[in-house]
Amino acid sequence: MPKITLISLSYASPCTLIEFIITIGSNDRGEKMKIGFARQSTTTQKFGLEHQMALLTQEGCEKIFYEEVSALASKRPEFESAIEFAREGDLFVVTTLSRFGRSLKNIMENVARLEDKSVGFKILDLNIDTSTPSGKLTFNMFASIYQFERDIMLERQAVGIARAKAEGLTFPRKGRETFCFLAIATRACVSYASISNGS
Repeated sequence: MPKITLISLSYASPCTLIEFIITIGSNDRGEKMKIGFARQSTTTQKFGLEHQMALLTQEGCEKIFYEEVSALASKRPEFESAIEFAREGDLFVVTTLSRFGRSLKNIMENVARLEDKSVGFKILDLNIDTSTPSGKLTFNMFASIYQFERDIMLERQAVGIARAKAEGLTFPRKGRETFCFLAIATRACVSYASISNGS
């Protein structure tokens, strides 16, 4: 059983709460490493830190960074530390894609940062490893499908918003009301499409 050493413990804002860096075994950077990253938003989250840590340890990650921070947080200090720590030939490992980025754009930007450093990227639950040719192809296909679905959703939202405005609804500028309005507009568009198709 590898020795686990607590390197640092810090307290930050209520959004961040607790941030840890844990080193498992040797911290020698002379060889290629598997670097794990885990994140959870709340202490009651189903796919919590303990579960992620166990999976990353089982995968053989020699160094694991993790933090408790909202997925919408603009600052993710331990994630940035993990990216900075990675060296050429290393493999950056997460349990699920949602732990890695806030959006598709953010995920692709982070993958590009790793590629610039010649660092591979592995997603355990999807069994995707971009350090292999087939894994990189699979990830790009997955990302393209995800982007396509998002574009379709935005198109439906745009049609729904236009229809909602035509019916006299006011479009809010930002915040929670905007999210609710977009959800209503999307549902309106889907309902209109269903009626138009006679379904």
